[in-house]
Amino acid sequence: MPHCVILCHETPDTATVDSHLDFMLQANDELLTWRWDEIPQDNQVFVALRLANHRIEYLTLEGTLSDNRGTVTRIDHGTFEPPIENTQQQFSISIQTTKLQGELVAQSLAEGEWEFRFFPKST
Repeated sequence: MPHCVILCHETPDTATVDSHLDFMLQANDELLTWRWDEIPQDNQVFVALRLANHRIEYLTLEGTLSDNRGTVTRIDHGTFEPPIENTQQQFSISIQTTKLQGELVAQSLAEGEWEFRFFPKST
């Protein structure tokens, strides 16, 4: 199964973006990445910005980033299915992490914005 990770990205005071979460899904040998404001709550709908793909090493990376981009700390990780591709404009995955268990649905809106919906697993 492909892996996923959520990193807390603390940016320096001089950065052009505020601190945020980087949500990453493995797609072959890279990580599709979005900027999240927070970990989604049950049945929450929210919009997130798609970022550039990241290297697979970010699945386990923690610490100070180069070029004064701040620091990252892994706050969640797990797996998902089915696999997704970089070219998909929408997807629905079953996600299993330490904080999220359920279905995550995403659809591209416009100019890098994506709408996400999280549906918790029924107990």
